[in-house]
Amino acid sequence: MNAHRRTVAVIGALGLTITIGAARADDQSPAAVEHLLGATDVNAAIGNGQLTAGVSAQGELTVLRWPSPSYFEHVDFKTSTADDARARPHFGAADNQGSFAGVLVDDGSGKPVFAWARDAGWTSTQRYAADDSNQLITTMHNATLKVTVTITDAVPADLDVLVRHIAVTPDSGFTPAALRLVYFENFAPTLEKLDFYPTDQTNLLESRDYALGMSAKDNALVHFSVTGRPSALVAPLAQGKTAADVDAFLDGSIRGKAGAEGTFILLGGDRAPDGFQCGFDQPPAAGMNVPSDAYDDATATLGALSGSPAVLAHADGALAWKLPSAGGAVDVVIASAANLADAEKQLATARTRGGDALRSADLAFWKSWLAPAKLPDTTDADRLRLAKRALLAIAVGRDRNTGAVVASIASQPPYDLDWPRDGAFIDYALDLAGYHDWVTQHRMFYAQWQRLNDGDFSSGGDAPPGSWAMNYYADGHPGGPIPFEIDEVAFTLWMHVEHAAFLDASARAGYLGGVYASIKLAADLLTSCVDAPTGLQCKANEDDNLAPSISLHGAGTVRMGLDAAIRAANLLDKGDDARRWRARLDVLDAAIDKAFGDPMLGYAGHADTGLGRPPGGDTGPVAWVLWPEELRPASDPRMKLCAAQIVAGYHPFFDGTTIGGSYFGKGLVGLARWAAVAGDTTTTTQESAWLDVMVKQVATPGTGHYGESFEYASGTFTNVTAIPHLWEGTLTYLALMATYSPDSFAPAAIASDVAPPVPPPSGCGCRAAGDTTGGASRIALGAGLMLLGIVLRVRAARRRGRRRPGR
Repeated sequence: MNAHRRTVAVIGALGLTITIGAARADDQSPAAVEHLLGATDVNAAIGNGQLTAGVSAQGELTVLRWPSPSYFEHVDFKTSTADDARARPHFGAADNQGSFAGVLVDDGSGKPVFAWARDAGWTSTQRYAADDSNQLITTMHNATLKVTVTITDAVPADLDVLVRHIAVTPDSGFTPAALRLVYFENFAPTLEKLDFYPTDQTNLLESRDYALGMSAKDNALVHFSVTGRPSALVAPLAQGKTAADVDAFLDGSIRGKAGAEGTFILLGGDRAPDGFQCGFDQPPAAGMNVPSDAYDDATATLGALSGSPAVLAHADGALAWKLPSAGGAVDVVIASAANLADAEKQLATARTRGGDALRSADLAFWKSWLAPAKLPDTTDADRLRLAKRALLAIAVGRDRNTGAVVASIASQPPYDLDWPRDGAFIDYALDLAGYHDWVTQHRMFYAQWQRLNDGDFSSGGDAPPGSWAMNYYADGHPGGPIPFEIDEVAFTLWMHVEHAAFLDASARAGYLGGVYASIKLAADLLTSCVDAPTGLQCKANEDDNLAPSISLHGAGTVRMGLDAAIRAANLLDKGDDARRWRARLDVLDAAIDKAFGDPMLGYAGHADTGLGRPPGGDTGPVAWVLWPEELRPASDPRMKLCAAQIVAGYHPFFDGTTIGGSYFGKGLVGLARWAAVAGDTTTTTQESAWLDVMVKQVATPGTGHYGESFEYASGTFTNVTAIPHLWEGTLTYLALMATYSPDSFAPAAIASDVAPPVPPPSGCGCRAAGDTTGGASRIALGAGLMLLGIVLRVRAARRRGRRRPGR
């Protein structure tokens, strides 16, 4: 999708009626989405499938999600939409937004200095602790203050806590008279999200803050919201004069009390702090008596903090610890739970285990998780590093309870949603890597939330049975408002079936039986959704574009989806379904050649059909022609022309003659797959060289992440928009596997086993191959049909208990 159409799509797709402002329709920048929604100030992400943290390159905590990578956002942090946002401090966010560290350095001259360890004067580097780790290390040095601040971030696999080990180390030969560490937070604990309008997590976050107090019992700040946020409940908290008063309030009104469920975020350390401040993070109205902003208070008191114990709404807080002059460290612990007692247990458990043990266990956990993964057959350290990071990023973005995987954990833009289109590629990558159980869970998530009735999970417009919403939160609620994307239906259908090819033969039929009801709904929709004059698919939204259209984007994917459905039907002996879908596929095949076949291009991304899009080239759908659609055999001259079209379209970006772009991984995977099958070594060599650019130059230095788009200037690539963008990372992993381990795409080679040819109707006199499934497959089929009955009953029970979104 080019930058202009991407901008138009985002305006409609994310429901930006409250954030567009002065958006420019002519914005051709790769960062156009950021100019609408704010720059993504995330350089790395860690998490355990529930608590998830996004960290800027300067070590600021800019995203904190719990109880899912998909929701909710608890950090009050909002960047600028200006074109120069990335050149501004904190990308234009207010100074007192986010969560970060500061230090007091007294050099003995009588002029001690307090500085936030992210501002001008600090240089920063960031990396993961190891290639097989999700533990993050940010190192910041201030030459004037002669100190280094090193933050090691970890989220334990079994605790919903973020442990930030913050070490302050004086330069060699420098011993300050005093050192003090301050940790600041501007959280906004929330428990709401809006269906179809995910921008609420930025635009409404400030209004969702509720109360903050310092607990002497926990030696921690308690920042919380409860359902409904009744003002009367917390009114007594504002009257407290000491931390003991805060505990008295918590004991009397919150701990174990009915109606006190919500979101609780506790911030403490591995030892009691030497100072604290609960402040009001906005300028007070005239005559308003509120504690001073904790950010300003830290600066004014040189990190000593004034000791305000509580504040209501618009709250921020800080804790301070004295450090030895030779340097020292504090384990700052941020714990989350749905009630105070559980949050206290999380905090206490983290303290009992200790930071060193937590970090050691975290390293061991991710090393063990990644150890069995299939990686590209190469010895190049950079290629292997990027392949590992792509898989680790998927793990961070995956909700461990439902299996949903977000496009990104970022809030600006709000990509913390599961797109079925992205999910197909992510699941294929997980299957290649060997994480089949995760894929099965993800496939079941989609099957559960498929529309059964017209208009389900929709804000309006055509939303037919068998389709999916544009995207989903991890709890199944719809995120964006586009009602029906036909290519998402096709991709979901395709991967439903493709996943079966990665399973053992004994499990294959059982799995397909479990999702066959979903397959049938989707395939019947694609069969009935027809543009009668052309024989193509009906007009619908495609590839997140707001305007409905009929293009190669939809046509090729619909063909792929129907082909997959036919294979599944054959394996399960659903002959009537297979024949019905085959009849539609034959008509569509001819229509695709007529509408999109091009003697110079092979297939044109946009045909002059008068059905919603102008004629011309578009490398996105053409890349999919090569893979995963494999629209024609690799030896077909049209496929070679499509490969040449991709190569010609990619040269400007990889030659450094453009301002940037996005989604080049689509074509790199397609080129690698086509060249491997066709035996075209020239294309393989070119694709491999470009893949090295993606790996060694485009990926973010230190962390190996990608944005949705890349800016290019003066020989340097900058990742922009929704970092880390999981689909971009996934495409790199897939391209690496396609290039260096082409045999890993083996499911295509066992298609005849998964999907024997379509049998003819009884007595029709047609010629067709016989049943090739064999006795073993029939035994598996019997087990599968038994499982099918169980699964369908479970799915029916779930649907009977389902609530419609927003109710």
